Amino acid sequence: MSDKSSKTFNLNFETVGSIMAMVIGVIALFVAWDQAQVMRKQQHASVWPLLAADFFLDADKDSLFLELTIANEGVGPAIVESAFLTLNGERVSSGPVLMSRIFPNGAPKGSANFVGSDIENTIIGAGGSTQVFRVAWTQTEENIAVFRELGTRYFTNNDMNVSVTVCYCSVFDRCYVATGDGRPERADQCPAPTGFFSTILQTTQASSQ
Repeated sequence: MSDKSSKTFNLNFETVGSIMAMVIGVIALFVAWDQAQVMRKQQHASVWPLLAADFFLDADKDSLFLELTIANEGVGPAIVESAFLTLNGERVSSGPVLMSRIFPNGAPKGSANFVGSDIENTIIGAGGSTQVFRVAWTQTEENIAVFRELGTRYFTNNDMNVSVTVCYCSVFDRCYVATGDGRPERADQCPAPTGFFSTILQTTQASSQ
C-alpha cells in the first residue's frame, strides 16, 4: 500500500472514529436527559396531591347536620391557594345566600350551630381532610321534613349541585384546579385567595346568632 493510500485510510478511520464518538456522546446525553425526566416524573408522582369535596347530610339522635368537607386523596400534601363555592353553577356570595339557595322553601327552624374553617392558605396532608363548614339544627319533626325535602332534591332529583373549585399546589409548586368530582387540571399558577370562605363563616355565624 502506498503512503498516500495509507494516509487516506488513516484519515478516514480517524474521521469515522470521531463521528462515532460524537454519536455515542449524543446518545449518552439523551439517555441522561431521559432518565432525568423519568426521575422528575417519579418525584412529582410521589408527592401528587388530589383534593375532593364531599357535601352531605347527616343526623344523630338529637341533631340534623349539613356538612362540606375537602379531603386529600393523594400521596402528598396539598397547599391550598384559593377556592370558591358554587350552587347550580352560580357562585355563592355569603352564608345567608348559601342557606337560602339550599333551603328555598325555608331553612330548618331554631338557631343553627355553625362551625367551619377557612381552607385558603392552608395545607391538607395526604390522607387528611378539612371540615369547611358544618351546620347543625335541633332534630324536630318539622326540621326532619325540611331535610327530607332537601335529600329528595339533592340525591333523588339531582336538581341541586353544590360544587367547590379549589386551586392547590404540590410541594414542587406544580398547581392544579379541582372542580367537583372531575379529574384536576394543571394550572400555571393559582389565582389570589378569594376570601370567600372567611365571608361564608362570618356571615353565617352572624345570621345564626
